[in-house]
Amino acid sequence: MEITAENFWKSLPEVLEAMAAATYVSIDLEMTGIGTNRIMSSAKITIDVVYEQAKLAAERFQIVQFGLTCISHSQLTKAYHARTFNFLITPSFTGTRTIDHRLARVLDRYVGLSHNSVIFLREHDFDMDRAFKDGVSFLSMHEMAELGPKFLHYNPDAIDPADRVVLADHDQEAIDFHGYVHRIIDEWYTSMPRVRNFVNITNPYGGKLNALQVRMIRELVNDQYAECRAFPRGDRDFMQVVIRDPAREAQDRARVLAEKMDAVARQKGFSFVIEALMGAPFAEAFPVDYIIDDKAADRDVEIRRARDHLKRLQSKLIREQPILIGHNSLYDLCFMYRSFYAPLPDSIDEFGMAIHYLFPRMVDTKFLARRGNHSMLADDTLSELFQSANNLDMPKIIKDADMSENVLGEYLGIGMDAHQAGFDSWMTAVVFLKYAWALAEKAEAYKSPTSSEMARDEEDRKQQAANLEQLREALKNVDLTATTAAWEKHRAFEESRRTALQQPGANPELAPLIAGFPAPPVPSYGTMQPDTSWLFHEPATTPVIDPNTSWLLDPTPEPSPGPHPTVGLNKEPLREELTTDCQMSFADGRIPDWDTDFWRVYGNKLRMGLAGVLDLDEVGPAFSQEE
Repeated sequence: MEITAENFWKSLPEVLEAMAAATYVSIDLEMTGIGTNRIMSSAKITIDVVYEQAKLAAERFQIVQFGLTCISHSQLTKAYHARTFNFLITPSFTGTRTIDHRLARVLDRYVGLSHNSVIFLREHDFDMDRAFKDGVSFLSMHEMAELGPKFLHYNPDAIDPADRVVLADHDQEAIDFHGYVHRIIDEWYTSMPRVRNFVNITNPYGGKLNALQVRMIRELVNDQYAECRAFPRGDRDFMQVVIRDPAREAQDRARVLAEKMDAVARQKGFSFVIEALMGAPFAEAFPVDYIIDDKAADRDVEIRRARDHLKRLQSKLIREQPILIGHNSLYDLCFMYRSFYAPLPDSIDEFGMAIHYLFPRMVDTKFLARRGNHSMLADDTLSELFQSANNLDMPKIIKDADMSENVLGEYLGIGMDAHQAGFDSWMTAVVFLKYAWALAEKAEAYKSPTSSEMARDEEDRKQQAANLEQLREALKNVDLTATTAAWEKHRAFEESRRTALQQPGANPELAPLIAGFPAPPVPSYGTMQPDTSWLFHEPATTPVIDPNTSWLLDPTPEPSPGPHPTVGLNKEPLREELTTDCQMSFADGRIPDWDTDFWRVYGNKLRMGLAGVLDLDEVGPAFSQEE
């Protein structure tokens, strides 16, 4: 299903329903460029250099297409069902209203294009112009936080003393203009009775008022005429000074704020999909009226029903965040983080912790397909792995009804081809399921482990046992912050993130728009509450349902043991021991569940090119030249 700005809001509930029903979500991105032409200075390609290159590309280029394939398993058909969505994404700011243009001026964006990427995409029938014209817009959480003081609650009359106009620093014409304005306002203000409740000030030198003149008029009115306010009319054709009307001003502020909130919600667009994928709250800020027909018989009732349904989907996505699947995922993850979340961290260490926080469970099919192979084998592309995977019988995959297969094995029907993000996300889903099945069936992960792998596994088990013992001791004293060095290392990042998500503080209207993850409080003395997990709410008793912060929004929530393991202070050791049995039910046609040893080997590992592997389950990023 192709989704553009035209059908985005009407299609969004269907997308969210597919995501909520999915166990796995595979992704693929197309960008305006990925190469930086920056020569690596290191004699040896390191994991830090690879990340630096990916970070630079994500800061320079933009996403123009996002593919999403939602994968769920059916006990009835004993098969996986896949639903594919292909989003056109625009890095531009959309909307033609004055308020939309103001938002764009506040944020602005650098848009970079790589000639090689543009030609490559054009050769694969991707229309870059169409993406910019018809694509779905987005806002990152960082951008939404910026919009608080700069847009939503910007007050032009609140002038920083450091920015005040000092007449002595300007020419005689500026001084004369200041006197001219003072005389006009004073004559109007002191005349009784006043003919009008306003006075207009034009530029005596001709043309529109410039920015300096607007500032001078505002400062003069604020300083000497407390009962008045000044604001520009037209495109600064003139400034109008009026007697204040508190009641009307309050109404105007409410109207303007509503217009600004609407502009932000419309621009946020695709970010609702990403927040749902991250397991973040999205229902309260969702503009439900966009998806309800204006001619609906009882529109208010329909809006309430739609929001209740969205809260149920939200609850499911937060309690059971889908496992993220990508192919050669580093660049995709960097672009996602930069575009939808915040500026990328400087170090690979910080990025590893941050991305694992956002996506606690992920699989890189490049690592899945190549682990254990020597470095002299051909570096198969996604298309080649897809063709190989298609030769495997199991597991059964029922593809999207919108996709039809021709004799060449290519999928048509929704305008998708290789190097179209939607189709590539479908290929990634097939490679993931087929290779995971084949590897688990043959038990290649455990058949003939190398001595280094055996030593590493044994060391992991010892560390897990030590972590468990430390955690038990910590629980006795209800002080979880000092259990391991890992928590101390991660705490600064965690606290800074919570602080950021709690902004803008005094701006409650903005809170739903920058809603982040429900995170437990960190008391000033540094200890965590005994009934909360490190990163997620896990009430020890019957939860209190809070539509703004609780992860249990479903009126009849199912008990959940806590979504996923976390970085550093791993919750995995809370089980007495890890089973070496993959526990895969071949009879049901399923690949191994996430909590089996199979995914301890293959899960949360990112291929970093020739530099090795980034292991997100380690206390800090660990990488190895061996695969």
